[in-house]
Amino acid sequence: MGDTWLEQAVLLDPDNDGWDFASSVSISGEFAIIGKTRGSDNGISSGYAYIYKQVGDSWTKQAKLLPSDGDNGDFFGKSVSISGDYAAIQSYKSTYLFQKCGEHWIETNQNNYGNIFSTSEEYVISGFAHDNNMTGAAYVYAMNQSPILTVATLHSEVSEYAGAISIGIKIYNTEHKSVKWSATTDASWLNIKSGSTGINEGSILLKYNKNSMDERIAEVKVTVPQAIQGIQTVTIKQKKNK
Repeated sequence: MGDTWLEQAVLLDPDNDGWDFASSVSISGEFAIIGKTRGSDNGISSGYAYIYKQVGDSWTKQAKLLPSDGDNGDFFGKSVSISGDYAAIQSYKSTYLFQKCGEHWIETNQNNYGNIFSTSEEYVISGFAHDNNMTGAAYVYAMNQSPILTVATLHSEVSEYAGAISIGIKIYNTEHKSVKWSATTDASWLNIKSGSTGINEGSILLKYNKNSMDERIAEVKVTVPQAIQGIQTVTIKQKKNK
């Protein structure tokens, strides 16, 4: 306390996957990011990163981040940076930007942001030591503020009897604009009672009939054309009649 730093926690690799956990680290507010270049989820030394959240005096794992195009030898996680709702993670071939959406972190952008970089809430600054006739240069990028669509439901499996469930919709990064979404189903037994369209956030109320046949499956599709991950589907399974 005061001028003294006290050890609060020791964070270890939850996967116990080889070695090189914490090859890069960054912290901002109640969030920390830890890179592991030797992780093998997408192949040998493909790499991954973990987000931890501070809860009281403890740090709990919130998310495991993987690139959308991970491969052998990428060493994803060799550099990491986090600030507010944004995290940047570098591999040998690219740098990936992730944004916090609720309890999830979504990949929103991929680019070559240089060998050295730092993030803030709205910007990435990156260094290229060999640019400008080998004298070096730094480049500032503004964050992509495209909307991000997320959907969630507590019930992906329902009983054989008639009833109703809801699906929650939220759109992040709207910059105070009205972003419209629409929803459809692909099965006659699962009907949208309300919420076939909405703006920014809301819910879809679904009604289903009694099932007198075998187990059946339907999909609800939510669409926002201009959004990142702008088509999301929720699969609903109804049990067969006993």
